[in-house]
Amino acid sequence: MRKSQVGVWTFSLCLIWTTGSALRAQDTADTNKSDTAKRTDTLTELAALEKARADLIAAKLAPLTAVAGDGKVTLGDNAGSTEAWLLAGDAVGVAASKIAKQFPTGNFIVLAGDETFSFKPLAAFVIEETSTSQQLSDAVAAGPKSCGGAGTTIKVLPLIPLIGSLASALRTDTEVRSVAVDAKDRLLANTLAGKLTGRAYLPSALTAPSAKDSDVLKQLAALDTTQDRAAAAKACIAAIKKPSEDEKASGARIDAALTRSKAFETALGTSDASGAPPLANILALEKLKQNEVSVIRVYIDRAGGSLITRRNLWTALGAPAIGVSGGLVASYQSANPESGLAGSSGAVRCVTRLTGMRSVQANGETKARCFELGAAQ
Repeated sequence: MRKSQVGVWTFSLCLIWTTGSALRAQDTADTNKSDTAKRTDTLTELAALEKARADLIAAKLAPLTAVAGDGKVTLGDNAGSTEAWLLAGDAVGVAASKIAKQFPTGNFIVLAGDETFSFKPLAAFVIEETSTSQQLSDAVAAGPKSCGGAGTTIKVLPLIPLIGSLASALRTDTEVRSVAVDAKDRLLANTLAGKLTGRAYLPSALTAPSAKDSDVLKQLAALDTTQDRAAAAKACIAAIKKPSEDEKASGARIDAALTRSKAFETALGTSDASGAPPLANILALEKLKQNEVSVIRVYIDRAGGSLITRRNLWTALGAPAIGVSGGLVASYQSANPESGLAGSSGAVRCVTRLTGMRSVQANGETKARCFELGAAQ
């Protein structure tokens, strides 16, 4: 009986221990499962929070995505050309200053590129007027004493056939005004003239030359006097009732000289296609030559600029998106118009720094630099 009770107790203790172990294992499993679920829920919440934050940022940046794009920019035709020219204009000013330093003294005729200009018509006038006057004087001197001549035979050179060719030359070659030249050349010429204040002359601007103290007009007045003498001698010979062969020949020479002289004066006073008579242009040339000038020709051999664009987040936030620069290569040459001896000549390279489009449009300050080509920097 006692032994049976001990067995029962032992069985009961084993059952209780086994049951307790099972319950403890179940509690541990439930606890582990609960922790895993909590961690999963926490991670889910964090992921949702991060997504919400990302969505908020994306919403704020949405207006910028249209301009940021993939970094490509499309500009219209001739975009930036005006701004590049404005900067090139700044470079022209600096180039003019650089060139002006090569001519510290003296007076100069400033020409734009291949602008038409020559003192040859003035020289042609002097030669023709002198020759015509001499021919008239010689013709009168060869006439009879009774008509103001020397009464002896004087060898007279044959009539020089210049009437037609001279008239043509006076109508075309004596043009002092400028022909159409590249606007860039004209811009540099005008700017250089401004740098040579008081020492620069623009032939195209001399439209009303003064006749005061003009040697050209004095020569024409002397020619008129000689013509009057010749006309009187011709009339005198024509009045001789029975002229000799020498007297007839003398009258013919005077008549030929008068014909040449009248044609010369007619050519001087006949307006050309520009509406100006050659004499006016010759007076302008004379006035320029009186200033003992040398000639400077300036060229803008190349001018332009570069346009650089950037499109990104920073430009969308206000940073300059477009930059433009300008520059040019200009050359110049000078010479003595009487001898053709070359003076200072050379070329300069001028550039501006890269400048924002807004700064150029707002007339902001730009800095251009110039260097003499071929010179050590």
